[in-house]
Amino acid sequence: MREIGVEGLKTGDTLASSIHCSFSYKLLLPRGTVITEEHLRRLGSLKAQGHCLVLEPSDMDGIRLDLLDRVDQKVKRAYLDAYVVGKSIFENLQRGIPINITLASEAVDVLVGEIMQRGELLLQLAVNRLIDDYTFSHMVNVAVYAASYGKSQNYGMGDISDLCLAGLLHDVGKARLPAEVLNKQDELTAEELTLVRSHPEYGYLELLKVREINERVRQGVLQHHERGNGSGYPKGLRQKEISRFARIIAIADVYDALTSDRCYRNRVLPHEGAEVLIAESALDMLDLEIVRVFLSSIAIYPVGTEVVLSDGRHARVIRINGFPLRPVLELLDGNDSGDWTPAGILHLLEHPTMFIAKVIG
Repeated sequence: MREIGVEGLKTGDTLASSIHCSFSYKLLLPRGTVITEEHLRRLGSLKAQGHCLVLEPSDMDGIRLDLLDRVDQKVKRAYLDAYVVGKSIFENLQRGIPINITLASEAVDVLVGEIMQRGELLLQLAVNRLIDDYTFSHMVNVAVYAASYGKSQNYGMGDISDLCLAGLLHDVGKARLPAEVLNKQDELTAEELTLVRSHPEYGYLELLKVREINERVRQGVLQHHERGNGSGYPKGLRQKEISRFARIIAIADVYDALTSDRCYRNRVLPHEGAEVLIAESALDMLDLEIVRVFLSSIAIYPVGTEVVLSDGRHARVIRINGFPLRPVLELLDGNDSGDWTPAGILHLLEHPTMFIAKVIG
């Protein structure tokens, strides 16, 4: 992402941030706009000033655009916006540039709007692992999972937006860590582990610099590695000493980390991630009540997810029947050209020895 003066825009640039009037703050051009000659003429006639952000081709590196192109364009834009904004905020912090709360708030507003309308599609994008870079995809996915939890609990829009913002920003403190520590594949030394465990406090300090961010969002960032049995960090808090926001973010964080490929291990399947959440809640590490609601709210295998079964057959999830680990599937037959055609319905609940072995799209 590149910051330029409005007067430096040219045809073909894609806005990564909206352009507003300097005086009335009226919206002139929304984020996502691809600049045309007519836009340039309009901005010139209004004598628009200030700076804006434009997307660079490299911002799309490592993204499975083939999968993104299958979903509604508004959903695609919401996911990509959150990704690009999260990446921009993180990389700016690495350069000592404070969090751009206007940019973050715009991305959150768009993401929450789509979660409220078509949340299952965004959950499907999170499950499918569309972005190679774990750090930035993780920021978006935790935001999606946390906001989806809030939606399932009928939270107010302000609460859902704050949960989404806390999810998007929960790991910004890692921007202070050296790249060789952040991406290390071998076991961390005691010194490196202490450094990594400082990232919630680093993030909290960055959020303190932004007066528009409220304290419950800050606490969600500060406490998302605290655990109910006191084994977490940075303060070793217990149970209700940990804010509810932080307990929600913690669960979303653990689940997405487990179901993502990391530099030091492969991801687990969604139902295996669910089992870990349940096990950790039994040990009083995670909040059992929130884990139960979380697992019912995120649709572990969202409708539309393509999977491979334990017997090698391909299928697509078509319905969640109250048992999120045992959805209703449409079986798929393939041919030499790689096309797939429907081949019957399978109620996984009726086949206890069969299971989903792989998520493919």
